[in-house]
Amino acid sequence: MAARVLLRDVGVLCACQRSLRSLQRRSLSLPANHSLMLPSGTFKNKVAFITGGGTGLGRAMTAALSELGAQVVIASRKLEVLQNTAEEISSQTGNQVCAVALWCSHTCLHML
Repeated sequence: MAARVLLRDVGVLCACQRSLRSLQRRSLSLPANHSLMLPSGTFKNKVAFITGGGTGLGRAMTAALSELGAQVVIASRKLEVLQNTAEEISSQTGNQVCAVALWCSHTCLHML
């Protein structure tokens, strides 16, 4: 019984591996799009507020929205990181990026 289950599991695993290889071959045939998909100026005269905008995904969203014309406000607890990010992205895109430090303690959580 155990051998039968093992053989069935190996067969399923092989089928999954074949499917994965097939997907990988197909994905290689499509070129990657590394540019923004929206036209330049899409967010002109708009303001975006991004929490955690100093690093990681928030930083990437800040750069993308600023590149599309938005004025961006980034917020986090680490003001120095935010200021560095804001200066760098502003100089790259020419749009204003404003850094705002947020502090919240357990005493202000009841206001949320």
